[in-house]
Amino acid sequence: MLAAFPRIPYIPTLPNRGGLLEAIVVADAEHLPGGVVRDSGSWSTGAPTPPRRRWSGSCSTTSNGTQSPTGSVKPTGRGFHAMLGRDLSDALLVKCQVTGPVTFGMQVVDETRRPILYDPEYADLLGKLLGLRARWCEETMRERMGARATLVVLSEPYLASLGSAVVPVDAGVAASAIEDIAALLDGGFGIHCCANTDWGFVLGLAPPAVVSIDAWTYAREFLLYADDIARYMERGGGVVAWGGIVPADHAVFAAESPDSFFSRFQDVRARATETIDPTSSTASH
Repeated sequence: MLAAFPRIPYIPTLPNRGGLLEAIVVADAEHLPGGVVRDSGSWSTGAPTPPRRRWSGSCSTTSNGTQSPTGSVKPTGRGFHAMLGRDLSDALLVKCQVTGPVTFGMQVVDETRRPILYDPEYADLLGKLLGLRARWCEETMRERMGARATLVVLSEPYLASLGSAVVPVDAGVAASAIEDIAALLDGGFGIHCCANTDWGFVLGLAPPAVVSIDAWTYAREFLLYADDIARYMERGGGVVAWGGIVPADHAVFAAESPDSFFSRFQDVRARATETIDPTSSTASH
């Protein structure tokens, strides 16, 4: 990864190396109050004691390397710990990923298998808990890796549930939790959603510096929000990451070529610049 992306390296996650404990949601659930990990995933105990009485979020990191209550331990963060010994001071920025509160709150469930996002106390806690986790990552990248600039991206595929009648997600709860996280970060903040969602909602948040999409699958749906995209990019230098133009599915990827990916990206860009001025500094991203 460092050989391929020396100027903008990212912290790799290694689920095939550590099994369930390296899965991103489980890794970020290390410090969940009452949390236990089962064979099928990460669960909260659903104990009757209110969670904020069982957890203190006052600490985030220490510069001397001691473990933080919101940090990552080696069984669930091998990629992150492998990067701690690297000098990344020459990089433009260093990127890492943290599970977003909606995805976390919908995948982590209580004893009755009810997503904890539907529990008002846990829902209120998620933004604080994951915000401190994100801040720990940010500070650690600066202090232990020498990063001059950082980007923490929330992985939020469950934003696809916004407006769903089957697995509904309250937009106000989602916005509050995401904005709690953004408020705790000093460096760059982004959101990645590899599904389709209410992009007007995402682009109108507090605002993320980067919005990352699955452009291979959902560029057409994303561009239905062309006016929102234009406002986002032009109001403060927001960046749309079109890296999803390369599909994650290996079978699909193997059937394509660099030329076909570039041609597809050109088509997407042509449609985007029907609304966004291609000569603006932000459109080039």
